[in-house]
Amino acid sequence: MVDERTAAEQAGNYPPRRSTMVRRCTTPIIGEPDEWLFDQVVGDLIALLNKPGLTRDDLFATFRDTAGAYVVPSLTNSGRGRFFRGPGAKAPQRLLDANPQSWLEIMRVRDIGPDSFYDMFNLMAVRWVHRFGASLPVFLAADGLPLDGVVRGLQSGPGIVSPVGLTVSHGLAYDASGNLIAFPEVGEYVVTNGTVSTRVDVPVATAFTRIGLASSGSIRVFHDPEVVTLTVHPAQATYPAKHKQTQAKYDKSLTVCGTCEKFAFVRQEDLESAPIQTVTTDPDQAGTLVPGLPAGRYVVAGHADTGVVVTSVRDVVVGLGSVREIGLDHGFDLTRLDADPPPKAFLQGNIVQQRQQETRWCGLYSLAHAFSYWAPQRYNPLGDNGQWAGEHIKDGWDSTWLHSFLLYASGGLIPAVVSLFTDDPSPGTLQETMTVGAWRFGFSGQGYVYESLGKDEALTQLKRWIHCGVPVIVTVDELMDQGDGHFSSEHYKVLVGYDDHAHLRYTDDDGIEHLSDGAFYFQNSGGQGETRDDADTLEPQLRENHPDYEHVPIGNEADSYTVFWEKWKTGGIPTFSDSHWCLPVYPLDFVKAYAPNPDWQDPV
Repeated sequence: MVDERTAAEQAGNYPPRRSTMVRRCTTPIIGEPDEWLFDQVVGDLIALLNKPGLTRDDLFATFRDTAGAYVVPSLTNSGRGRFFRGPGAKAPQRLLDANPQSWLEIMRVRDIGPDSFYDMFNLMAVRWVHRFGASLPVFLAADGLPLDGVVRGLQSGPGIVSPVGLTVSHGLAYDASGNLIAFPEVGEYVVTNGTVSTRVDVPVATAFTRIGLASSGSIRVFHDPEVVTLTVHPAQATYPAKHKQTQAKYDKSLTVCGTCEKFAFVRQEDLESAPIQTVTTDPDQAGTLVPGLPAGRYVVAGHADTGVVVTSVRDVVVGLGSVREIGLDHGFDLTRLDADPPPKAFLQGNIVQQRQQETRWCGLYSLAHAFSYWAPQRYNPLGDNGQWAGEHIKDGWDSTWLHSFLLYASGGLIPAVVSLFTDDPSPGTLQETMTVGAWRFGFSGQGYVYESLGKDEALTQLKRWIHCGVPVIVTVDELMDQGDGHFSSEHYKVLVGYDDHAHLRYTDDDGIEHLSDGAFYFQNSGGQGETRDDADTLEPQLRENHPDYEHVPIGNEADSYTVFWEKWKTGGIPTFSDSHWCLPVYPLDFVKAYAPNPDWQDPV
């Protein structure tokens, strides 16, 4: 490989050699260095950087919208790389002004170091995959290296009309016409080597699906060094809903609830099936192999030395003699906002449940839930939890002034404003506080109002966010039978999945059972809406009083589409908040969002 660097660059060994960057960028994707893959993705990157009319804001948005959706992300940008420090960074404009024509010219731009190039490459690789489908299969040997010169078959799956014969080269699969093959949609596929077949699940926001066949089933798990133990649990079809859980609740000292007035949590491991394997990790290794697994569907959980599950990956399908490689990091892919969402999608892992207890901090607990999905080493029940959020994220002085004015002007007739003098200045927490709070801690702070879209399109927009791999905070009115304009039952909770094919039943006043099609699933920190016992006052189509609501596939609560729509459209409080409001939460400033002990933060 010819060294394209200048003599001065070679003497200083900066930028790194091309061979170094090929290895760094492509090995995490397919298991070994690959110049062809490097050139394909870099070609797309250069074309993007030289696109007429591209602005620095466009560039930052482009490399934000697929962040984390690859194996072994580099999120801290240590060393020379500063591109992802935040929207105010100057490196993007320097990069545009340079009009680079090669990988080396990109690296020569000030503050575009190896980490920034690595991040841009991997994020561009996600967009490159979208030329071919939803996720690119990478076929591996048992040792994790890519297969080459072998034949595989794609038997069935979403969008597969008939079996497709595949020739594998450097881990990537091609059909008989030489076209690169990707899984076209999110869902479950069957692949074969001619004698052994295995199921492969393609979850949301997964650009590369690493699979292999071997003598026995195994999972190779990539994880943070803080993860000291991995457990593998047989996946359950459902979990008990919040109002049906009998599991012990713990306080932030990891003791069974004693002082739990403001906070409690249910351990995720208590909700899972008993583990069939427990593996101690090596802190010097980025990945750990869990061998000898029988065919089945599994949940993989990572445990920090604090004793709490820091993340969980659901529904890892291991076939007879299959090898799966997964990461415990969660990715998102906002380019999927332009696509039609599949009939069913769940986030890649459950969120450890936190309870707001007697506080009015549902909004702040919802933020803590969403934050913990992305950065569980920092935001978890024993760290920066919901109680911490309630004590650090506050409504601004102007909002507090508005509350006081309305209390005075209404002659005390707005009862929710009285909560100004308790834990939380609100009727709940203001939507503005939610967006500012998310932004201040490094996450997206853009709320959306879908009131003008109509029911079907508005619900589809929420589904698109889940398809992108993004948890969504929504404002609902849990007692929507009271009509618009009241202040007693507004509530925030986190949307984590949906299923168009779910069937939830309810019973009307005459004892007749009815059926609602489609369900949203939520992580609910508390409040109302867990059961519906007001059969004499609630309209039948708004009821949730059936055993169908007692179990959920993810989260801890379900709403039928019909019921959720009614809750959502009456969830806003005039003057204070919008109805049909939502806040998708994903990291923007990775240093702020992921720093375990940040010294930059100020109380909001």
